[in-house]
Amino acid sequence: MSVFLKPSCTLGRKKAFFMHNWRCAGSTMNSLLSSNFGSAYLKVGTQFSDYGWPRYDLPEILTLNEVRSKSRDGGILGGHLCSGIESCIGGDWDLWINARDPLKRLSSGIVRFHSKAFDFVGNDLDFTGFQQKAVEKLEVLMAGPLRHEQNGVAKRLAGLAIADSVSFDRESNLETLSCFPLNSEHALLYEVAKSQLQKVKVFIIPDYLHASLICIEKMYDLPPIINLFSDLKHNPVQLGKATASQKKIFEYSLPRLREMCAIDSRLWLDIKARFKSCVSDFQISKKQIAIREAIHENGLLNHKILEKYSSDEEIISAIVRSISILCKGKKELAKDIVFEITRWSRFDPSAATEIRERALTVLGLTA
Repeated sequence: MSVFLKPSCTLGRKKAFFMHNWRCAGSTMNSLLSSNFGSAYLKVGTQFSDYGWPRYDLPEILTLNEVRSKSRDGGILGGHLCSGIESCIGGDWDLWINARDPLKRLSSGIVRFHSKAFDFVGNDLDFTGFQQKAVEKLEVLMAGPLRHEQNGVAKRLAGLAIADSVSFDRESNLETLSCFPLNSEHALLYEVAKSQLQKVKVFIIPDYLHASLICIEKMYDLPPIINLFSDLKHNPVQLGKATASQKKIFEYSLPRLREMCAIDSRLWLDIKARFKSCVSDFQISKKQIAIREAIHENGLLNHKILEKYSSDEEIISAIVRSISILCKGKKELAKDIVFEITRWSRFDPSAATEIRERALTVLGLTA
């Protein structure tokens, strides 16, 4: 018996095109999909390990030719791509997107990665002066490194249908192709994006991540999409080094930022309504969410567990210890947590049974 199996989830006869939007839990989703689907998750850009962590030692997958050669039924194609890319690959695709309140999304990204843009001295300025300077900094940022993120969700959804011009071949970089320019704020952007929105089957909302994942599981009849090697806190804004002063100055620009992402904000209302309907249709309960939150409270397992322990017995014992620690103080959920963990597709069935029985015994519970 080997305790862990290689990732083996698939979508069966389906395949999904997952368009990532910036600062919408994309890194967390990469971790979850790579650790559950393995090679069936074709990630454009940086590759990920079976444990759900970036593999910067591997070459990126970027070109249309590479994606065509690796794409397969039952798999997921993901990355910072736009609608229309999937038609270049061929086949019938379910469309997935992640999304977040636009003002929070952009604010999070600016604070996390671009706070230095708001680092300036102006102690002699009044409120109006500070606001004017902050807006100037914002507009430079949005015209430069973030030029593709203003109303970015709408642009990705509208995709190549709204591009002023598109030119590509088999060696084209799909990420670059997806960042097509718009010469002006297209009057039809919202209408085209909303039309595309009707085709979306899966909505991944970071503030309701576990509900999003359970929706996917129910749609495709999948085991739990969890990663016991991760706490799912990938690339959080707290990792940024913005100073209190930088954050304060950035806040002066928020009214202008709200204007700049107006189309995304309008589309966000439609996305929220669709997501709420999905959660209602699948009757996802607060208890189901609480179980998943408990499992990922901390990373349950260290991915070096296979290096630390040489036998199945040692590995199973270590896993049972971790589960018993996790379940302390969670008496009402403990049994459900044990069963949910041992439903993970990465466990050998015999190992899962052994872990479940031992954990229940340690916790004084019965099957």
